[in-house]
Amino acid sequence: MIVCICKGISDKTIRFLVQNGAKCLRDVMVKCNAASDCGSCACDVKALIDKYKAEAAAQSPAPLT
Repeated sequence: MIVCICKGISDKTIRFLVQNGAKCLRDVMVKCNAASDCGSCACDVKALIDKYKAEAAAQSPAPLT
């Protein structure tokens, strides 16, 4: 699904960026310019970042103590 219509950025691109180190909206904006034109998708991009970070945290193994 296209999230940022201005730049043609999909949810898959945002997932890829989060999986490869993007931690916040600014990180995604710098890497692919999503939400950098009109900004109307910024809330949706942020929500996807949070979702993908939560998914990654749930999949990572518990730390050894």
